[in-house]
Parts: sequence; C-alpha cells; structure tokens
Amino acid sequence: MESLTIKQNEIVKASIKLISEGGIQHFTMKSLAELLGVTEPAIYRHFSSKMDILFSMLLMIDETNKQFKIEIEETTPSLNLLKKMFINHSKIFIENPEISSIIFSEEIFQNNKKLSDKILHIMKERKNLTCKVIEDIQKSGEIRDDISAKKLTLIILGSLRLTISNWKYSGFTFDLEKELDETWSAICCLIKK
Repeated sequence: MESLTIKQNEIVKASIKLISEGGIQHFTMKSLAELLGVTEPAIYRHFSSKMDILFSMLLMIDETNKQFKIEIEETTPSLNLLKKMFINHSKIFIENPEISSIIFSEEIFQNNKKLSDKILHIMKERKNLTCKVIEDIQKSGEIRDDISAKKLTLIILGSLRLTISNWKYSGFTFDLEKELDETWSAICCLIKK
C-alpha cells in the first residue's frame, strides 16, 4: 500500500468523523469540504471520489493486520502473544474512537463490491491470523484443545467486537482498555488448561 500523504490522512480522519457523527448519509463531499474549511475541488486533488476515501479508511485498518502478521512471524505463539493481539487491536479504537463507527458498520460498504471485498478480506485475515496463533498455542499445550481453534477464535473476536460496540453505543463512556483487560481475564479462565 502506498502511504497516504499528510493531507490525505487529514481528509480520511475528517471523513471518519463525519460518518461517526451523522452516518454514511452525512458523508458528502460538500460536508467534508465544510468540515475541512476547503473547497470540494481541493478534496478531489487528493482523492478521485468518496469511494476512494472509504477504501483508504479500510487500508488504514488493514495495516493493523499486516503489523500483527509480522509480529506473529517473529514471536513464539503463546497466551501472552494472543493477549497482546487482543489488547493491541483495541488501541486503534482507543486512539481513534470514531473508527469503531466505520469498522463495525459493514452496511456502509455493502453496496460497493470493491469496498465489501476489502472489508471481507480484513475480517478473514484477522480471523485467520488469530486462528493460526490459537492452533499453535493449543499444540504447545498452554490452552485447551477440546474446543476447535475456529470456535475459540469466534469467542475471542466476538468478545472483542461486542465490547467495542458497547463502548461505541455508550458514547465512549467507559474505559475500553480496562474493560477489555477484564474480558481477556475471563477468556483466559475459559481457555486455559
């Protein structure tokens, strides 16, 4: 992926804010230009369309999968690595709360094949990375193997998603990091041998 310019990053972040505050229907080039204090043609110098902006949002999110993949390849799979994946996944949301409105609103992307294919790719990649780590940890005997790695992946990622969704719909009123740490402790009680 080609890196976004500083201006492109600014446009993407403003777009995320617009969608978070008013939904996809509020995301127009006119409202984006107003928020940024520029003209619509100024935005078109950096992105050819709204779809390109939305796709860039997904590319930013996809970068976290690439970072996890590198870390997984360089680290011996363990429960600590799985915890790090679980907790670190939340950091993107803690640092940019509005992004939870994008990543957990797949309906935004469903009417565009390029966007829906990308969101599906991101979800599959995260699931596959997590499942691979769980399989390796099961082989080491650190966690139970009487439940398939696929089902444990569903439990872990589902817990993460539900917790982040609750945080989003509560208006970001609770400490997400603390909540996820407590959720992780509960998951450990369930999956440890």
